[in-house]
Amino acid sequence: MRTHPTRTRPPTRLRRRLAAVAAVVLGCALALPAVGHAAPPSAGIGPLHVEGTSFVDRYGRTVLLHGVNNVDKEAPYVQLGDGFTVSDADAALLAQHGLNTVRLGTPFDALMPTAGVVDTGFLDRVATVVDTLAAHGIYTLLDDHQDGLSSIWGGNGFPAWSIHARPAAGEPNPGFPLYYVMPSMNAGWDEVWDNTYGVLDHLGDALGALAAKMQGHPGALGIELLNEPWPGTAFPTCFPNGCPGFDVKYQAAMQKLTDAVRAKNATLPVFWEPNVTWNETMPSNLGEHPPITTPGVVFAPHDYCIPSQLAIYLNLPPQLRAACSLQQAKTWGNIDSLTRRTHIPTLVTEPATATRPCCTTP
Repeated sequence: MRTHPTRTRPPTRLRRRLAAVAAVVLGCALALPAVGHAAPPSAGIGPLHVEGTSFVDRYGRTVLLHGVNNVDKEAPYVQLGDGFTVSDADAALLAQHGLNTVRLGTPFDALMPTAGVVDTGFLDRVATVVDTLAAHGIYTLLDDHQDGLSSIWGGNGFPAWSIHARPAAGEPNPGFPLYYVMPSMNAGWDEVWDNTYGVLDHLGDALGALAAKMQGHPGALGIELLNEPWPGTAFPTCFPNGCPGFDVKYQAAMQKLTDAVRAKNATLPVFWEPNVTWNETMPSNLGEHPPITTPGVVFAPHDYCIPSQLAIYLNLPPQLRAACSLQQAKTWGNIDSLTRRTHIPTLVTEPATATRPCCTTP
């Protein structure tokens, strides 16, 4: 879940000032030097690849990533010069403060607004942003973003044509985040995981087209296959200790999408999120059965404080935020557990983006 379920488009000056604050905070916390030989200052950005639990550049240096999110949740998406999408001036500001990563929203409904038809104009705009950021030494993580599955439920992400489920007459919609427990939305998520009407096939085609477009764009860090995936009707089985049964099905879906990306771009890293009950401290079972053997897979969890979220969304006492340190200790313990099991890197992609300043070894 996230602190702001919808996005407004603040004036450019205000947005830049907010970005500057985020840059200073993150830069001070995470701007550590890369390890290895120094690169020629005029060499330009080069692609990163995954080695073990690290991101490595073309000079063999381990790279720490730290940056911000630029995820628009309302169409039209990634509109150059709209005051929301990162610009050349924004990129210069971020680089000035030591940030080297932007997570850019590239949702399914923007990639394929019509069944079977990829929006090539959108791909062109995304490529322009990737190259603009790369010119300032900033990598772009392409995020297939969703919240609430689809506009069908007042959410975003999956195009309405791709989901057959619809709210029942008179079915209450409590809005974000409680609409995830709506029976009709859970039926829609079941369609995704069962590929009932070919929705995963269409999503694979869309992400494959995005991956193909990133050929020759070294600033593309990779593709995050799906933001905050919800288990559908299996969600009660995830509490209190995670849901290994669902995670087997979920991992198969991630592998299917990974294969679709790799068919079009053999080297682009892919980022797998845990199912979103992770945000309620449930552990992820990704990589248990079967193990993750595909090279270039990255774990992309989020680190939110649910007591704080409850205070915000349900108007509960703000003193609940005092429990945040306990939850975050559990979250990072779950990250350590998965890293030891899978030997893949971790990039925390919300609320900002950051790799760990050190690695956990088995």
